[in-house]
Amino acid sequence: MTKRRVGIQEASRLLGISREAVRKRISRGSLEAEKDDQGKWVVLMRQDGGQDVTSEYVQQLKSEVEYLRQENYRKDHIIMGLTEGLRQLEAPQEEKRSWWQRLFRRG
Repeated sequence: MTKRRVGIQEASRLLGISREAVRKRISRGSLEAEKDDQGKWVVLMRQDGGQDVTSEYVQQLKSEVEYLRQENYRKDHIIMGLTEGLRQLEAPQEEKRSWWQRLFRRG
C-alpha cells in the first residue's frame, strides 16, 4: 500500500478535523507523519483511494455525537413535559387556623 505525503492543512481538510487536531494526533502517534527536509510535518495518507483509518474513526465519532444530540433532545422534551405537569398540580390549601389551633386541633 502506497502512502501519499500531504501537509497538515491538507490532512485536516481530508480528515475533516482542525489543523490543531492533526498536530495533536501526530504528537500522540495516532496519525502517521514525519518531518520533511525543511523540518515541517508531513502526514502519510493512504493513496489507494481508500479512506484513512483515522477518517473512519472521525465518521464513527460524528455518528455517535449525532446520536447523543438526539438523545439529549428527546430527554429535554421528557423533562419539559414533566415540568409542565408539575406546574398544573394545585398547591395544598393553607388552613385558616392559627398554629396553636392546628396543634391542639381546636376551632
